[in-house]
Amino acid sequence: MMRGKLLVSAFVVFLCVLIPLSTNAQVNSKTEILRAIQERLVNAERDEDAAEKAVADAQQSGDQQQSQMAQQALEAAKELVSSLMKQLQQAQAPLMDADMMCTPVKKECGCGKIKVCSGLGGCKCVAGPNMWQCPCFQNIPNTDHVVTGICVDSINCEGESFTNLQGQTQGVGGLGGAIGKIFEGALGQLGNLLGGGGGGAGGGFGGGGGFGGGGGGGGGDGGGSGGGGGDDDGGGGGGGNTCSLADRILGKCGSDGTKCPIISAVDCNQGFKRVSGGRDTNGCPLKDICEPVTAATSSQGTFTATPRSGEAPLTTSFTTNYGDATDTRPSFVDGKDTVLDFGDGSTPMWLQCTNKQGSSGVCAISKTVSHVYTKNGTYTAAVKKTGGFCAGSSCPATTLKAITITVSSSPVIEEDERIFKGAPQSGRAPLAVTFTYTNPREAGECERAVAVNHGDGTTYAPGEDCFTEHRHSHVYDTPGSYTAILEDASFCAGTTSQNCTRPTLARVSITVTEAQIQQQTQAQTQSTQINQDLYTQVVQAQPNQAAQYSGTLPSGTQGDIQVTGSGATVFGGSRDIVSDTEIAGFYGADAFGGQSQGVVARLCQARPWANSVVSYVIPPTFFDGLCTWRGYSITAPSTPTVLPRATIVPQQQPSVQPVTSTPSGPFIEPKVDIWASPARVPLGGRTSIFWTTKGVTSCSISSSAGNFSENTLSGGAATVPITGLTIFKISCTTPMGTTVEDTTDVDLTI
Repeated sequence: MMRGKLLVSAFVVFLCVLIPLSTNAQVNSKTEILRAIQERLVNAERDEDAAEKAVADAQQSGDQQQSQMAQQALEAAKELVSSLMKQLQQAQAPLMDADMMCTPVKKECGCGKIKVCSGLGGCKCVAGPNMWQCPCFQNIPNTDHVVTGICVDSINCEGESFTNLQGQTQGVGGLGGAIGKIFEGALGQLGNLLGGGGGGAGGGFGGGGGFGGGGGGGGGDGGGSGGGGGDDDGGGGGGGNTCSLADRILGKCGSDGTKCPIISAVDCNQGFKRVSGGRDTNGCPLKDICEPVTAATSSQGTFTATPRSGEAPLTTSFTTNYGDATDTRPSFVDGKDTVLDFGDGSTPMWLQCTNKQGSSGVCAISKTVSHVYTKNGTYTAAVKKTGGFCAGSSCPATTLKAITITVSSSPVIEEDERIFKGAPQSGRAPLAVTFTYTNPREAGECERAVAVNHGDGTTYAPGEDCFTEHRHSHVYDTPGSYTAILEDASFCAGTTSQNCTRPTLARVSITVTEAQIQQQTQAQTQSTQINQDLYTQVVQAQPNQAAQYSGTLPSGTQGDIQVTGSGATVFGGSRDIVSDTEIAGFYGADAFGGQSQGVVARLCQARPWANSVVSYVIPPTFFDGLCTWRGYSITAPSTPTVLPRATIVPQQQPSVQPVTSTPSGPFIEPKVDIWASPARVPLGGRTSIFWTTKGVTSCSISSSAGNFSENTLSGGAATVPITGLTIFKISCTTPMGTTVEDTTDVDLTI
């Protein structure tokens, strides 16, 4: 008799431990789910051990009926352990499908944004392909459950929570699943064992006599009082609100053993979502509640348009990128409450979801569309959230982002000289001018694309259309008056008109001169036509006449710098009318490739007149003055050395015989030359690079710093600020396929 009591206790313990296996409450925490499954698994394994012991005891007692009953309970326990193990594996399985959503991933800015850096404008985050910190989703196999995660790395979604877990454990102990079917048989036989012929699984377990007693079967789960009777182990049947074993298995009971009240389903209105109401102090589920859905804000997405202004018809491309992982309303799932309103009276465009995940309604919107504005005017295009299914002016809408579009045939834009500067605005050729454009908008705000028309037939257009400050240099080689104009380059981008004129945003006047040397004290200077083939110094004087350097300009001194397309000459002369003598000096060179200005710049840097015999009569400072007045820089002269008195012998000017040369072959001898003026600059200073070639077919000019690049056969260009020793190199290809090169160094004046 005592063995029978122990066996009954074992079964009762086994089945009662199964009480928390089923719940109708929605659970959102993944950690909570894992903990619950693990706790149930521990209890199930413990019950499996108890069932095995019950089988062994029944077999030892020789009671076939008890042995069969215990065996069925053991099989049910094993099936339960297997099911819980499978659930645990599914919950802990890698999110393979979700991982594939996490590409591309750049660990910067955040979901849907990338970092863009431009010049002195710094870096900013703009809309771009980036899944870092974006939601990722995984469906649990054979269920409608969805695991929500976050992209933490490339091809790596880290799960955070379960959604839609209503009835997650349904079938474990319930009558609908395979395990429930096993329990039906086990509980039916257990009822016979406990109650001596009590009701089956379908009729509930209200009855119950003692072991071996003869009490009558009770009513159903909600039935009245049961039969009594049996020996000392027997008890009365369950009352009306008393939980049966089936109720407990199905999770319908509180911790005090009474039935939980029946909770009716909750249907939430538009704009609200259903969430679990939790449990009361007795462990019974409370009624679900409805919470308002948080509307998307402007920070949750981006909205851009290009171009924003132009002539009609203007085609503008709009790009939207919006997502709201918390909005689970059906309207948002279908993309029916977010619209793009073009602002010109045309029908707004519904923005449909592009990556809706499962039935939970997680939705994101990413779309690029084009719209044509046919009439002149100012329009406000906006992304709006309507709050549900509606259309037209009756829609209550919240504007998330707005952009102004201007369509005009003859745009009127007020010029602003504060945003466009050029320095210096005057000087002698070659004149390097640095232009600076300052965008008055805040960083990250795209106002317009711009271009600089230098006024000499060249235009500079930066690669970026969003920046807060930009600067570049341009060299004016030819004297004249120029007007550099800052233009709105985006205005004509979307029009098909061939006569579209870019609006002027600001302008700067530039004056480039090639000044003539004027009279200085008693010195008369004038331009003189010089034979460009004359490169020798000619000194004439009367016998027994001598001139000594005194540091002052002799009377009758004149000079000039003569520049032609084939070369340049610096000349100076001193004429004494009384003694009828004239002394002159000439310094010049040929220029191949049309870079005569560069020849003059090199002569002024080298100062060949500083130590020549002409310096006894014409001071070197006179030639230095020619360079300065023409706008060329000179190397500071060293301390003059006291020269001995020299006698200048008069000579008859030799007649110049024509020189003829015979070409050595059918090809021009290849030559390349590159130089800097000046070759040394202070830290952060700029210089100009000149180059000329002949007998070559193509060239590339570069710097060791990688910030200088040209590809013409001859030319000149200003550099960026120099911060250290920089080597500039020209490399050219000849018609024979060979390469000729030359380099020049620019260093700091430290």
